[in-house]
Amino acid sequence: MEAAEVTIAHLPLGEVVCAWGAETVRDVMPRLSGVICHLVVRGGAGDRARVFRSSQVLRADPDLMLDMLPGGSDGLVVAATTKAHHLPVHRPLVVQEDDDITGILIADVAPPVRATPRKGSVDARELAMATMRDAMKTYRKEAIPIVLDIRDGRVEGDGQTLSDVLQILLNTALESARKRQELSCVHVFLSQGDSGLWLVVEDRSGRLDEEAQRALVAGTPSQHKTVLTYRALKERVEGDQGSMTCQPSPWGVRFIVCLKAPERLQGFRSS
Repeated sequence: MEAAEVTIAHLPLGEVVCAWGAETVRDVMPRLSGVICHLVVRGGAGDRARVFRSSQVLRADPDLMLDMLPGGSDGLVVAATTKAHHLPVHRPLVVQEDDDITGILIADVAPPVRATPRKGSVDARELAMATMRDAMKTYRKEAIPIVLDIRDGRVEGDGQTLSDVLQILLNTALESARKRQELSCVHVFLSQGDSGLWLVVEDRSGRLDEEAQRALVAGTPSQHKTVLTYRALKERVEGDQGSMTCQPSPWGVRFIVCLKAPERLQGFRSS
């Protein structure tokens, strides 16, 4: 599938429960299972909805109407056919197909290619740790092991591609772990190498199905969300003069990214 054909429905979406504002907390409690992490409350026609984490709802008074729940986020409802490269900036996005709410997009999956050139370089280790800070809190809270091997290095430009790719791969691995409900683990490796700055993210949440593995290795057509996410990110990385590959493994999938380093660091290896 061409990148331009990818819609929001193909991206790794969080699972949701949808309810009306007139319902009570007690009404939705049985539907907030372990893999459901958000509740979407609709108030009627329109493109807005309120979004709550399940934990917020489960702590509330069971007899409270959902319209009266404090907090939550203002979600924007978009059609499932919306192209991934034309998504609104607003987050979260609540995905609607016909009359059904089918998922939620919290973070970007295919950040737009920047229009302005960048100069200089940034500390890749510092940037990676800052990017992972919130993700690591979520992983710890949900008891999903994450193993880090983050070494010194620099990346050319402002590092936005490194930050975006790392955040998206961590979000994708998290959604995969939630859906599979298996013992999962994520490994993140960052190091300076001869060719540039290397980022490896290995998602060990379970072996991909045969169709997805063939698509990753041979480039065959696929609607699998991991495949579509990889192809969108690959296009972004290559647009930044980098490279990206994906290797299925018996435990899941390994993403390997090489980003351009400053010329004075070419051939330097971090230890």
